[in-house]
Amino acid sequence: MLNNDAVTLWRETKEGYKRIQIINLYAEETYEQSEAVTAGPRNSSSLKFFIFTRESVELDDYVVRGLDPSPEPPARALRVVHINPYRRCNDFHHVEVLAR
Repeated sequence: MLNNDAVTLWRETKEGYKRIQIINLYAEETYEQSEAVTAGPRNSSSLKFFIFTRESVELDDYVVRGLDPSPEPPARALRVVHINPYRRCNDFHHVEVLAR
């Protein structure tokens, strides 16, 4: 299924962080290629997700894949660096978001 993922966003405000959870989207992670041998889990170097509903995503939001209950972004959170909305026949179709 194309839209069975979820992401959690944190937007920085004057009062702290506002947490936003978005479901029913498609997300894919890419990993940095390295010849070094490392122990333990590694964080993804980028996350690209496709939102098929009108959700509010802004540049510099923090994001993780999945639903995260933390009030602030965890250390593994990535920053939104690119937002690209797509239209089909002048109607909203989806938004592609890239975080690194």
